[in-house]
Amino acid sequence: MILLGINSCTKKSEVCLIDTETKSVLAEVVWQSDRDESEKLLASIDGLCKKAGIASSVFGGVVVVSGPGSFVAVRIGVVIANCLAQNLSIPLFNLTTFQFLDFATENKAKKIILEAGGKDIYIFDTVSLQVEMQLKPEAVESSFDLSSTYIEITDFQVNSLSKISLSSVIVNLIKVNKLDILRVEKLPLMPNYVKEPAITM
Repeated sequence: MILLGINSCTKKSEVCLIDTETKSVLAEVVWQSDRDESEKLLASIDGLCKKAGIASSVFGGVVVVSGPGSFVAVRIGVVIANCLAQNLSIPLFNLTTFQFLDFATENKAKKIILEAGGKDIYIFDTVSLQVEMQLKPEAVESSFDLSSTYIEITDFQVNSLSKISLSSVIVNLIKVNKLDILRVEKLPLMPNYVKEPAITM
């Protein structure tokens, strides 16, 4: 079975094709997100299919990172994943951005911090699985133990504990037989905003 992976929620956007039988990456495209997912996401999926020599009709499932992240980018990734899953009648698997970063850092981060827009940050505790929102501190180094924190925020130093890659996360989930616990039972999947988006009139 071939899985399509979509991540439009972090600083690096990614689409990938994974062969579940060989547990290998067939093709992937990663780019620095510049809020350009509306232009790049579908084109990248089409390019992956051409590179791998397959049609989208052979997808056996879609894995999507559903947020939080940039409002528009989250929506685009989730809408494309929902459309493919519904139109091709294939399973959809959902990772929140917090889960994705937790798996990507091999469960070594005690806290995961994400920008929440404006002056706010999300803090996800990987032990209690609780999300809280706080005001962004002036100096992150004095507020958090960076040796046990992964930070996905543009203006903070990123403390990367491992290669952040959706393809490697999906392959690892397949290897340890944990992908099925992420299966979405009822479509459509709703984007994970954590807080309501602020719409400017």
